[in-house]
This record gives sequence, C-alpha cells and structure tokens, in this order.
Amino acid sequence: IQTRNFVKPLVNAMVVFAVMASIIAPWTYRNYVVFGRLVPISTNGGLNLFLGSNPEPSGGFTLPPDFKQAVTLLDEAAKDAYYQRLAVDYIAGHPLQAVTLAFKKLFFLYARDDQGVSFATKATYQLLPPSALGLSILVSDLYYYAVLGLCLWGFIARRRMAGMGRGGLLIGASIAFVTISYLPFLTMDRYHMPVLFAFALLAAHALGKPANTLTDPAGGTAGDRSRGRTAPAGLGPYRTPDMPAQLVAERLEQAGSPPQAPAADLTLR
Repeated sequence: IQTRNFVKPLVNAMVVFAVMASIIAPWTYRNYVVFGRLVPISTNGGLNLFLGSNPEPSGGFTLPPDFKQAVTLLDEAAKDAYYQRLAVDYIAGHPLQAVTLAFKKLFFLYARDDQGVSFATKATYQLLPPSALGLSILVSDLYYYAVLGLCLWGFIARRRMAGMGRGGLLIGASIAFVTISYLPFLTMDRYHMPVLFAFALLAAHALGKPANTLTDPAGGTAGDRSRGRTAPAGLGPYRTPDMPAQLVAERLEQAGSPPQAPAADLTLR
C-alpha cells in the first residue's frame, strides 16, 4: 500500500490460489460424482452451522435430536443441506437471539485451551490416573493463559506507546477475521488454533519490548524523552538504539554509502 505496487502481491496471491485450487479440484470432482451436487470440500458445514444456530443452542457441541434419523435417511451432502436450511431459517427468524448467542460462542472459543489433551487421551484416558489427566489439563490451560496475558500486555503497550503500525493492524485483522468467521457456527477451544500465531507474536513483543522501551513518533523511548534524550538521527520514529535498523545504518556507513533515508526496520509493528 505504501509503495502502491500491487502487481507483485496480486501475482503471488494468484499463484497461491492456483496451487490451492489444483489440490482441491480432484476432491471436489469426486464429491460431485458421488453426491450429484457441488460440494467443494466437506459435508459438515451445514451441520456445524445448525449446531451453532438452532432453537436450543448451547454455543458448543450438542447433536440435534433427529441426527441419527437424518443420518440413516439422507446421504452426507443431503444431510448437510438439510441442516443448513434449518440454520439459515433460524437465523433469519431470530436475529436478536443469534447476535446474543455470539457472546456465548466467544466464551467457548477463547476461554480455555485443553481440548488437545482430551483428544490426545481419548482412547487411553481410562488408563491414566485422574490426577495425571487433571494436571495435564491444568498445565495446558495455564500455559495458554500466560500467552494470552502477555498478548494483551503487548497489545496495550503497542497501542499506548507507539501505535499499532501496519504489522499490528495485520495481526489484529487476522484475529478479527478468524473470530467473525466462526461466530455463526458452533465453537470449541481448539478452533482458536489459527490465531495462536498472532497471540504468540504479541506475547513475544511484550517480552522483547516492554512498555518503557517502546518509542513514540517524536523519536526515542518514553524514558529517553523524560531524560532529555532522543533516538539516533537517521533511524526515524519508532526506533531505539538496540533495534536492527541501527546495525544496518552502521554497516552502510562503513561501506561508504551513508543512508539517505531511514534504514529498513524489520521489527514487529
């Protein structure tokens, strides 16, 4: 966006989508042959939509009362279409309930992170001592809460001291996209896996750049400004002496080519 060079990113995106389509196309064709209708990938989207949007929703995983009968009478694609119609009709007829239920789904999506333990021990949990299983769940959740807490700290520190920047906006957009995409469906804690990378990046930012070392647009850190110091010339705003940009500037100067513009900053913004 800054350089207005959209050609290369567009070409890269087209290549990614072309490769993705070439991998998925054989399975889509197989589904069309088997079911006689277009099923791009899976046949559980309608059921998952209904599990999250129905007259008696819990926000989590609860099979509908007629599930076994529907499985017996309908094939996979027909069953999926059947539950999709029921879910869409419910959302259209009860928009307020659907919006209210979204808050409960957010809780199920982000409240804990121990479902991996349950899945890993599904076949052997009866052989494990209850204390061992409980300890595994506790460790998994505490680790998640620690990362989540550091993530919030990193987000607040960035926002208050230096602004979000392009990198921060991209991370925020990733979290928002995944969250909004799940809200019409049922939610479980394992579904937040796609955004764990964003949590980890913000948590690492909090650990690597605590609030008193972040810089502001005037140059230098908040602590430097209070002591009358500013960031080194040529490094621009949002940079501190220990960032990679300083090393890049020094090497360019040693090579006899002093930078005319701020050196590239590859740190997270």
